[in-house]
Amino acid sequence: MRKGRVMRAAAILGIMLAAGSAAETKATESRMVLAEEEESETESEMSADDALIEKQNGVDEALQQELENGYTLEDALIVVNPYGTAPLSAMAVFSTEEALGGTVTVKGKSQENDVIGTFEAETDHMVPIYGLYSGQATEVVITLDDGTTTTFSVETEPVNVDLGTIQADMIDESSYDYSELTFVCSVMGALYALDGAGDMRFYTNMGGALGVHLLRNGHLCIPSSEVLHPTYYKDGLLEIDLMGKIYQKYDVPGGQHHDFVELPNGNLLIASDREDFSTVEDYVVEINRKSGKVVWELDMKDLISEEDGQSASMDSDGSEETDWFHNNGLWYDAEHDLVLLSARHKDAIVAVKKEEKELAWILGDPTGWENVDASCFFTPQGETFEWFYAQHNVSLLDNGDICLFDNGTAKVKRADKEKRVSGDEVYSRAVIYRIDTENMTVSQVFQYGKERGADWYSDWISGVESLDGTWEHLWITAGSHLHNEAENRSDYYPKDMFEEGLTKTTHIDQVDNGKLTYELTISGNSYDVLTYRSFRMPLYSEYRGKNTYGYYGQKVTVSGDLKNRAAVLENDAASAQIETTIPVEQTRVATSYAIDQQLQAEQENGYSWEEPMTIVNPYQIAPLTAVILFDTPEACAVRFTVKGKTEAADITGEVEAAVSHRVPVIGLYPGIENTVVLELLDADGNATDSQEVKISTEVLPDQLTDSIYPVKTSGISAYELTMVYGQRTHLPFAYDCMGDIRWYMNIETANYGLYLLSNNRMIWQDTAAYVPNMEKPQSTNLYEMDYLGRAYTMYYLAGGSHHEVIEKEPGGNLLVLTSSLQSHYENVIQEIDRQTGKVVNELVLEDLLDCEYVDRADWVHVNTVSYQPESDTILISARNLESVIKLNWNTKEIQWILCDPRFWEGTEYESYVLQPEGEFVYHFQQHTAYEMEEDMDGNPDTIEISMYDNHYVKERKSKLDYYDNDDASYLLVYSVDEAAGTVRQIKKIPTIYSKITSSMIYDSESGHVFGMCGWVPRAEDKRKGMTYEFDYDTEEILNQFSIKTTFYRACEMQIDYNDLAASMKLEENTIRGELIQPVKVTDPENVTAPQAVISQENVTLHLTGSVLYVGTLDHQVSQIVFRGAEHTYVYDTTQIVLRVADYLQHYEHLPVPLQNLEPDEYNIYVMYQDRWCDTGQNFTKI
Repeated sequence: MRKGRVMRAAAILGIMLAAGSAAETKATESRMVLAEEEESETESEMSADDALIEKQNGVDEALQQELENGYTLEDALIVVNPYGTAPLSAMAVFSTEEALGGTVTVKGKSQENDVIGTFEAETDHMVPIYGLYSGQATEVVITLDDGTTTTFSVETEPVNVDLGTIQADMIDESSYDYSELTFVCSVMGALYALDGAGDMRFYTNMGGALGVHLLRNGHLCIPSSEVLHPTYYKDGLLEIDLMGKIYQKYDVPGGQHHDFVELPNGNLLIASDREDFSTVEDYVVEINRKSGKVVWELDMKDLISEEDGQSASMDSDGSEETDWFHNNGLWYDAEHDLVLLSARHKDAIVAVKKEEKELAWILGDPTGWENVDASCFFTPQGETFEWFYAQHNVSLLDNGDICLFDNGTAKVKRADKEKRVSGDEVYSRAVIYRIDTENMTVSQVFQYGKERGADWYSDWISGVESLDGTWEHLWITAGSHLHNEAENRSDYYPKDMFEEGLTKTTHIDQVDNGKLTYELTISGNSYDVLTYRSFRMPLYSEYRGKNTYGYYGQKVTVSGDLKNRAAVLENDAASAQIETTIPVEQTRVATSYAIDQQLQAEQENGYSWEEPMTIVNPYQIAPLTAVILFDTPEACAVRFTVKGKTEAADITGEVEAAVSHRVPVIGLYPGIENTVVLELLDADGNATDSQEVKISTEVLPDQLTDSIYPVKTSGISAYELTMVYGQRTHLPFAYDCMGDIRWYMNIETANYGLYLLSNNRMIWQDTAAYVPNMEKPQSTNLYEMDYLGRAYTMYYLAGGSHHEVIEKEPGGNLLVLTSSLQSHYENVIQEIDRQTGKVVNELVLEDLLDCEYVDRADWVHVNTVSYQPESDTILISARNLESVIKLNWNTKEIQWILCDPRFWEGTEYESYVLQPEGEFVYHFQQHTAYEMEEDMDGNPDTIEISMYDNHYVKERKSKLDYYDNDDASYLLVYSVDEAAGTVRQIKKIPTIYSKITSSMIYDSESGHVFGMCGWVPRAEDKRKGMTYEFDYDTEEILNQFSIKTTFYRACEMQIDYNDLAASMKLEENTIRGELIQPVKVTDPENVTAPQAVISQENVTLHLTGSVLYVGTLDHQVSQIVFRGAEHTYVYDTTQIVLRVADYLQHYEHLPVPLQNLEPDEYNIYVMYQDRWCDTGQNFTKI
């Protein structure tokens, strides 16, 4: 058995600090603060949670650097408690020569208590080790898929918590699942897990524990550590894993208490308070997971009187005026769109219609309710029926029955508190009720706990949940039993817990078919013994609703090619083929054309040169643009100049001669009155008349405030306007030579932003539709658009687009980077016919290269493509292969590969690699590799390749042992002698280190070269992007601007003002492309109507042309079924597996073409997560 290299978090951080240079050490110390005993001044101003997140980021960097050391499995680095928050967890760091997965077994004291997990095939491994024992050595076995096995002994420090004695009683082992552990939520804030023997195998006290749930993405969500208001109202929720790493914090304005629910749309429904805390525990908010904003809120004072239905559990010390409701549990009934609240101080479960915010019904003793209509209450049925009092933890079983923990306080309402039960008469119960909302009756169908009497009584906290959605298998927590042995008394209340001489006990029970089969008893004098709730979960958990690889749950079986594409060639009028009440939304083409027609009509009103008409932001998309309308007696050209802050910052454009003028203006400043000079020009270009026009604009949106500032500026630039777009720069903008924003779009682009066309328009990557793939969804919709915001054509791409859309030749077909969806992503190049949108040529990179990395989903990561017509070749940048590859587009034969020869050494592709001449520092994970038009070395027999060298290695670092870890990125120019098969590096200009994205551009007219650094992780000012303008020959920095957010690329904004001045002319079919189409079901009688109806909050529908858009969070809808009277079709994405890094982070509209469906009347069903649901919508295909 190997002891291994075992470290704790402080140790690993200390080693990393010692290993770096002085400059690296200084930078690293600021990140890796877990190694420090004192917080810095900056950190002390943060919340504890934010400071911890910052510290953990340092740990991530340290672990990543350790990974580069090339530990083998036999000599793996074992880091115990790497984030300082989970002392019984560890990380194994090692590398393998081949991509291998494997199994980790954390040995238990008996075989049935072994903790077993698996990990995926990679070469670089950071394998989580969960389930170590406290204060002792634990045997850990790691077995790779090739059979290699290594055993480690991992020792932990003792966990400092007093849980008294823990006893595990196994009554019926056949009912117990050893693969899951019992997670216990202590009232003192600790969260710990016990195995079947009652031994602790996980522990954290990093946050609170009043409301802990497993999210569908596999993370835990717990209350934060920060108290917003006494005594337990936390300032938000933390999303963590069992290593104790924080992934996200969700701030809650009124604090969080008791409970929350993850809604089907991914948002969090949270038990909260009003922000001034004038009353508490009577408020519910919904937090959008992506934005962090409150998107829905409920104030129970709007629905219920404070005096109604008061519980005997309420204190009479004045707190009852603020804590009048005491909501201690939440549940969301998706089928009926109801929010269920457990109101302890009303002895009631209150159901609220979420959308309407109206009472649906109240379950509970109706005594004392004066201000709610009696029709809202249920009439009990059956002789054994009992009401609940001061209850906790409401939930619904699969059949709709209501499950809750009846604490049983007093057994009467407050008005009858003199009749409250006491002594041996007290008891608590897990109880299940069945309600009939049509007849408003309720019956009690199950109870457990009454038979255990006062020995099991828990006056507060506690809970119950079903293990399988039925009453037959329940997990019950009686978490607050207090007992005075001297008085043989157990009828105590919450405030009694502070009395001396009371033994505190938690009973955690598994009850199967009404019988106790397993019990954990935690007993002692410490408050840590008291338990809010507990739940069952494996330490190595799968994602709920979606496995790591594919959906699970029900599925409609279909035959045929699920990847078959339908050609779409139509316009917006195609929606007339579909009769439906589903909303119809127009394309941007249609809305642009409608506005353009209005402008044309306005232009015909005959405005004069002396009194022109100015319209700012005419297409409502580009707020710093305008058009000026006027007529002149004779035809003349027009020049406009937007006066800049300096003469060099003037923006000037001309439009050709006309009598009726529509002058486009681009380059206005935001938030001021701009001066625009108009000049009439004669045939020789001389001004015959001029005037000034004043144009006021709106201020920049918050997203663009402080987006750019100059680090260095010469006051002039080769570019009049420079555009920045993509990644976190969701709103594209353009700045002038002084760094002032002079143009932007107010609609967000998808991840890669836009791509330039030879006609000085752009391809706009729209956010209207996405297709899921193995990573984040990719946009299927592209628009040809100009800088006023007019859209001319929309293209559909079945696999979505990423990184590059470029013309094969000016005005010709489009070369598009896309994904194969089912097996890999960012691995396909397609040629799209510009007129029809059809795919006319395609290259799947797995068909070209067969290398050791092809088993990875993102094995190649193509990020650039361009076409050379004279040789019918394409040049591609394969980032994850460190290679630029030239190949024949027709035959798909490789011409050469530009790469460090060591990468392909010993492979069948070694002979294609260009041999280096002269001094060389090769690129790593490059972007924007293009063949240059200019002769940069004076040799007509060579070609030059420009490149942005990020000089970053994300994966396979143990393989690339020649990677130099240089802390810079580079603008490179290579000279390639294709005949000789050689390459020289003729230019290397360093820039700030930019990890991914970014671009290099050479401007031949000025001799300047631009470095657009889109993802800067280590800038001194903490900003995320940087742009440079260099003199190519001297390498002097002429201009340098710092960008607030990451961006994809930046480039010159080239404008055709005559094109902008012309009215729009559209072709008949403005919607073109291909989409994955529904497949016909051969056995439709097996497709039955769902019982559940999904709400429009979870799934939305609209039509554009003949394409149905189905909106939901990513990877939630696996099938869309169109059930007709005669025909049934299924749109299926179940074969699209998921790499979970970005799970539930995107809202997608799946575009489903309907034009090939047979005429019929169709109902629309969806497989949402693992639920078969009716959308409640239908249509008739004509």
